[in-house]
Amino acid sequence: METKPSPYSFNKNEKIEIAFNFLSEKKLSKQHFTLDEIANKTGWGKSTVRTYLSKKWSTFITKENNKLFVSPKFDSFSLSTFIKHHSQNENIPRSFYESILEKSISACITAIEVYNKPDFKFREESFSILMINAWELLLKAKILSMNGDDKSSIYLKSKGEVEVTESGSPKTISISKAINILSANGCLKRIVEDNIKLLIEIRDHAVHFIHEDMSLSTKIQCIGTASLKNYMTLSIDWFDYDFRKYNFFLMPVSLYHLSDIESFSVLNHS
Repeated sequence: METKPSPYSFNKNEKIEIAFNFLSEKKLSKQHFTLDEIANKTGWGKSTVRTYLSKKWSTFITKENNKLFVSPKFDSFSLSTFIKHHSQNENIPRSFYESILEKSISACITAIEVYNKPDFKFREESFSILMINAWELLLKAKILSMNGDDKSSIYLKSKGEVEVTESGSPKTISISKAINILSANGCLKRIVEDNIKLLIEIRDHAVHFIHEDMSLSTKIQCIGTASLKNYMTLSIDWFDYDFRKYNFFLMPVSLYHLSDIESFSVLNHS
C-alpha cells in the first residue's frame, strides 16, 4: 500500500499550492472553513496561517458570523501569481512578541541540547540559566500579545518614565514582575509559578556560586522536566506554537522517559 506523504514534509511552494487548491475548492463550493483545516492540509502551524490571513489573504478572505469564506477577489489569482504573492521578497513584518517568542524557543531548545550532553561541564547550571531565559522571554511575549504588541507593556518605568541602560536601551521588567502580572490576570497557575521560582533559585545560585550540592542533578531532573512540560504546554496554549519541527524523539532522553514524550506529544495534546 502506498503511503501518503505527510503535509509536514512538503516544501514551502508545495504548501502554498495545497493552500491555493484548498481555497479554490472553498470558493467554488461557497463553503466556510477554519484555520485548523488549512493548517492540517498544508502542515503550517496555526500561527503561520494566522499571519498569512492578516498579511497576505486579507483582501480575499471574509469573516461572517465567525466563519471564514473566500470572496470573488480570489479569482484574480492563478497558481503562479498566488505563489509569487507569498514570495519572501514581499516581507511580512513580524510582530515584536513573535520575535521574542522565537528567541524564547531557541533558548529552550539550547537548554535541552546542553543538558543532553553528559560530558558538558556545569550542564545542570547551564540548563537552569538557559531555561529561565526561555521562560522570561515567553512570559514577556505573552504580556506583549495581551497588550496589542505595545513594547511599553514590558518596559521598566520610574515616575512614569522608561528607565534605560547605560547604552541607552530601555530596561524591561524582571521575570518575577512578569510572573506577578500574568498570575494576577489568571494566565499562570500557581503550580507553574512555583516551579519557575524553584528554577530561578537554582539559576541564581549557578550564576553567583559554584555548586557543590551532589543532589543538584536530581533536583534539575525533577524540576527541569516539569518546567519543560509547563513551558511547552503554555507555548501551545498561548501561541499555538508548533513543536513538530523539532524531533524530540531523536534527542537523548535524559529529561524525558519515552512514556512522558508519548503522553506529551504535541500531536496528542488536547
